[in-house]
Amino acid sequence: MKNKMLLLLSLLSVLFVSCDSTIVNEPQSEELYNPPSIQLEIAVVGDVPCLKDIIEDTNINYDGLIIAKDYLAEAAKQEYKDFFSNITYPVFFMGTENLLVNVFHDDRLTLESARINGFGAHVSGFVLLEGKFQQ
Repeated sequence: MKNKMLLLLSLLSVLFVSCDSTIVNEPQSEELYNPPSIQLEIAVVGDVPCLKDIIEDTNINYDGLIIAKDYLAEAAKQEYKDFFSNITYPVFFMGTENLLVNVFHDDRLTLESARINGFGAHVSGFVLLEGKFQQ
């Protein structure tokens, strides 16, 4: 019995020592992803600038656009639907959990008809690729 106990303790100690000696190297953050190699120009519609300023300023080429929740009603107006229907970079809308994102580029939808009662994502967006909207 004493031999069996010694054998068991020996096996356990070998197991603990071998488990303890295997060190896993965690990857550095640089190894997890490749950061962009160029600086992106992202416009944010919030207090400044307003959507009208972004549309009218043709000197700046943006890589993306983010619209804050407080400006969704403004962005859904008919006067901006042409802009969103022809935009060449991705657009993200914050706080759209109650809204279909198509309201911003589909002439048939209004802010009231696009309500979905909390079933949408908090952040939605689209990009126009090869003539089709990808959400």
